[in-house]
Amino acid sequence: MSTFFFLLRRALAKMETHPFPFPHMPDSLTEALMAVQGGTMDIHAPSETPERLVGRLAHSRSRCKGCGTCISVCPCGAVTLSDETGKIDVDLARCCLCLQCVEACPLSALSVTDEFLFSTTDREGLRPSDEEPRQPRDERDLWALGEERP
Repeated sequence: MSTFFFLLRRALAKMETHPFPFPHMPDSLTEALMAVQGGTMDIHAPSETPERLVGRLAHSRSRCKGCGTCISVCPCGAVTLSDETGKIDVDLARCCLCLQCVEACPLSALSVTDEFLFSTTDREGLRPSDEEPRQPRDERDLWALGEERP
């Protein structure tokens, strides 16, 4: 019986959503934008990203040697070896952001950025950014949830 009341409380509770960019969906987006321009409505600024947020992958092509370790640990098949370059390609449309490839890479060629708003209608836009990893492998903390790294 307690499960029933728990589910009932959950069903009747107010939904928690992130107020970005508006606190609720306006009836007309055009009217909302005109109200913002007129100063009668405010747009919520994006909130600060948590320090250990898991965002878009970054792939340093200069560090990658094409060893394939990341390919063997990827559960989604998002990491493939390019025949042209002999280095890896990551398809973020297939990636589940488990970060096994980042942990497995012996050369730290893969890292995580704090960019989390990377939705697009173009699959080519879902490629990892080509930048150097933010921190050396022994200092970075990839655990987004839970306890610290042992």
